Amino acid sequence: MKISKKIIFILLVLGFFQLLKAQEKFDLNAGFTNVKFDNYITVYNTLDSINPNILLDSTVQWQKNKVFYGFSNDYYWLKFSIANTGTVPRNLYFEIDNSHIRYIEFYKLEDDALSLKYKCGRYLPFDSRPVDNVKFIFPINLKPTDSGTYYVKIDKRTTSVSFPTFLWDQNEFNKINNKRNLLNGVLFGGFLLIFLYSVLVFLYIKRILYLWYGMYIFSIGMYLFTSIGYSFQYINQDSVAFNAVFRVITLVLTVVFHIKFIQELMKTKRYVKTLHVFMNVFAYALLLIVIGKFIFPSFYRIHSSFYIKSLYVLILFSIVSYLLAALLTYKKQQKIVKLYLLSFGVLIIGGLFLMAFEFGWFVSIRTTVSPLFIGSLLEIIILSIVLIGEMQLIDKEKKKLSIKIVEKQQEVVQAYMDGVEKEKLRISGELHDNIGSQLANLSRTVSNEHQLSGFIHKKLIAVIEDVRSISHKLAPNKGTLLSFREQLENLIEETFTHQEVDCKYHFLGEYNDLNEKQRLNIYRILQEFLHNILKHANATVVEIQLMNLENELTLTIEDNGVGFNVDAKNNGLGLENIQRRMDYLNGTMEISSVVNQGTFIVLSVPIDEIKA
Repeated sequence: MKISKKIIFILLVLGFFQLLKAQEKFDLNAGFTNVKFDNYITVYNTLDSINPNILLDSTVQWQKNKVFYGFSNDYYWLKFSIANTGTVPRNLYFEIDNSHIRYIEFYKLEDDALSLKYKCGRYLPFDSRPVDNVKFIFPINLKPTDSGTYYVKIDKRTTSVSFPTFLWDQNEFNKINNKRNLLNGVLFGGFLLIFLYSVLVFLYIKRILYLWYGMYIFSIGMYLFTSIGYSFQYINQDSVAFNAVFRVITLVLTVVFHIKFIQELMKTKRYVKTLHVFMNVFAYALLLIVIGKFIFPSFYRIHSSFYIKSLYVLILFSIVSYLLAALLTYKKQQKIVKLYLLSFGVLIIGGLFLMAFEFGWFVSIRTTVSPLFIGSLLEIIILSIVLIGEMQLIDKEKKKLSIKIVEKQQEVVQAYMDGVEKEKLRISGELHDNIGSQLANLSRTVSNEHQLSGFIHKKLIAVIEDVRSISHKLAPNKGTLLSFREQLENLIEETFTHQEVDCKYHFLGEYNDLNEKQRLNIYRILQEFLHNILKHANATVVEIQLMNLENELTLTIEDNGVGFNVDAKNNGLGLENIQRRMDYLNGTMEISSVVNQGTFIVLSVPIDEIKA
């Protein structure tokens, strides 16, 4: 029994090593399209940049590929073999899915020596790449039954080292790459639209929150654009320094603008002042580190590892401050905080999936688009929903404020008109009760004094009539039993009495829904227009209509006078007072006038507004 267990164990070990040995060479079959290639690669690392042919020595100890190696100062060599077991030629692409490797050298074993085929990298011009792509793609062509062994040198010293690899059929790669570029274009277009929307909202409502959000959208879009490798491909292919620094700059700006956005969204200055100060410190420190890189380039070149680690620490502190701001203001604004934590959680999950892919995990669910890209887009969509809600709330508050302002303006207008009417009533009473009475007494005295001329008596009678007329005009409704319609008829008839004007007027509907102030305003409006016709129009024909039809009170006045310039700012016709009264009634006024042809006026007041 013991012997059988040992035999089984030995067979398992031999089988395992046989499996490892099988994985040292990848056999192409007829249906091959693509494969995650990390398990078919062995790795050797060294501190020195050695002669490549040393790697052919049998004493070199190749290790299993771990894909992710953390911060390292080593050079890394990759080794793999591929055999075409089919009967047709195969055109392949070997992909290294990391667009930030400084230098890559691709060798092929030929005649017991390594032959350099390609040399490229982030620190070399873009046109040094064998395939025009944001990633590092190397063509491999194998004839039927042919095989090849390849070596790749990776130089990404002093930074985080990872090199996920894939092997593709060229046609399959081109198809997937075209789809990826299309999706990325759509996603970047979405970023741009949201950025423009945020800026327009900021210009409309003048709230700094939307400006910071727009800048965050722009910076994270540029960071993703650079992380994918598009900035090197499309912005500046020749300047290696620009593309090396641009990714760091966009990352820092993304964090800084997110800090400012969170401060406004969570109102940290009001609710958590101490944290607000610390967040400002993190933002300014990040900006100083980036600026210092340009001021002291040699220092940062020597201490690049410390520089990168300092940035990561500050970014980590900033992320913690986001979460603290959300948690500490949760009770004040629960809905906003929940949606923000959801959006941030989606972004973190996208970042975790990206790291997992670099470690070689979850290969079966690898997406065409970067998971960080998807997470960022979902985060922005959720945050945009939050800000749309905020904007709707602000717009609602603005409308409420506008209504209050209008109501206050109406109160001021009504107070002004009440004051004017009160003063007119006082003057009217004074004219009627005091001056009118004294004039009447004086008239009786004069009539009894034969020595005084009858001419003076006639003048006094005329003055008394004028005083009565003025008193009536100042207070048309005082002490009268006339209906509103009868008051308007009296106004029209008295206005054109002894005037060479043919005036026609028509009244349709009832006016019982009008209260005292509303009747008075309509009366004053008509009185002002009639006064203007007598004083300025020189009209011979006037037609007036007042209609209460279909929930709207309409007053039209038409004359054949000399007309006037409606657009003139100072026409002296009292239109400002009329417009003020129309505003109080929530009505509209339209005036059409042609010089030497006449004037047509239409005033409309909603009955529902009057009833209110």
